[in-house]
Amino acid sequence: MAKVTLHTGPGVFEVLAHVCRSPAEALKQFVENAADAIELAKTDEGQILIKLAYQPILNGIGAHALENITVQDNGVGITSEKMKQVLQQIGDSEKLHLALRGEQGIGLLAFALIAEELHLASSPKEGEPSSCLVLKRQWLKKGYAEIITKCPKHEHTHRGTTVYLEGILPEISIQLSKDRIKEYLGQQFASDLRTNMYAMSISDNHTFEPIHPQRFRGVKVMSTNLHVPKAGSAYIELYVLPWDMVDASINLYGRGGTRICSLKDLQDFNVLPWID
Repeated sequence: MAKVTLHTGPGVFEVLAHVCRSPAEALKQFVENAADAIELAKTDEGQILIKLAYQPILNGIGAHALENITVQDNGVGITSEKMKQVLQQIGDSEKLHLALRGEQGIGLLAFALIAEELHLASSPKEGEPSSCLVLKRQWLKKGYAEIITKCPKHEHTHRGTTVYLEGILPEISIQLSKDRIKEYLGQQFASDLRTNMYAMSISDNHTFEPIHPQRFRGVKVMSTNLHVPKAGSAYIELYVLPWDMVDASINLYGRGGTRICSLKDLQDFNVLPWID
């Protein structure tokens, strides 16, 4: 086991919140890394698997909470030496400065917006035991990480990388349902999926479902979390489409993408600029 010093610090969570404005956007960092690894491997059979694991809630009859997410690819993989280089650069002052200007350069640290721990097991060659990079939320302020050459929990011997996001934060787990992730990734990676650059699948049990490219929803111009007194919170996204497109509409959607109503049915939205 090797200990690695990070150039992070007390302000790291504020920077991360600025870079990734939603849990889905944070998860996307790891799927993008998987897609990049497959592209570098130049394989015609690239595959990205996303798996959600749940645990029963105490005193909750039949209720389960999201506990872990894994993202697996069969891309190029990385060595323990490369892991050390990545960790030494990942939170340096230049990258933090770029992140504050809106440029995403600290993708691995995005785990802290989703989970308590990140375990990244990777092997660059088929049949070669993987090394494991370990990051924990509680370590980030201290600037600390570990690389384990023989991880008893996550070691594998297939070429590629498996990211384990462990201890999903309870306050955001509801935003990372299978249906939400499936729709979001289908939109964000629509171009790659349409051209069959790789296959992408998701599971919350033992069966994987393919993620298909989704229709263009428009340009996202706003996303934010709103506090709703006595009701918790609401996550809002606003997309803009040309008005003459068939899909252009002003609708309110609930959990799982269920359409609740057309906002034009409400008087406050039956005026400019909503009707233009």
